[in-house]
Amino acid sequence: MKKQAELKKKQEEERKKKEAAEAAERARQKAIDEEKRKKEKEEIEEKERAIEAMKMEKEKLRNWLFRQSALYTKIDKLANQQKHHKERIAVLTNAEQRQLRVIIGQIYADYIEQLHTRYPKLNEDDVLLLCLQLADLSPFAIALCFGNNDAQIVAQRKYRMKSKME
Repeated sequence: MKKQAELKKKQEEERKKKEAAEAAERARQKAIDEEKRKKEKEEIEEKERAIEAMKMEKEKLRNWLFRQSALYTKIDKLANQQKHHKERIAVLTNAEQRQLRVIIGQIYADYIEQLHTRYPKLNEDDVLLLCLQLADLSPFAIALCFGNNDAQIVAQRKYRMKSKME
């Protein structure tokens, strides 16, 4: 009987040791998993920052490429003209506006595709305005690109676009 009690006691101690070892192993594995998740999260955040930096660099390169065009030089020249007499303000001709659409379409193709995917209600003029804004053109310069000499049309167009983008 004594042997049985000792045997039971020994078995109970071994069971408790085994449970303690298993609990310790679970805690160790949990800590390892936690550290692994933390590292993965940090890696993802770092990659997201790198992607964002590349997007910014891509935007700068697109804008630089647009600024190299002869049409941008003309737009810049037009944007710097005297604004005192509206009837004397020169704007882009219809042919130049068509050429602008082609140039913007080539340089900003992937951005335009993203806009159409995300906001299917936007029309060609809306997309052109967003691309010109992305190129850091002033509202007055953008108005000139649309053949208008009043920057107010840009504000109106933006206001109408808001409903299309909701």
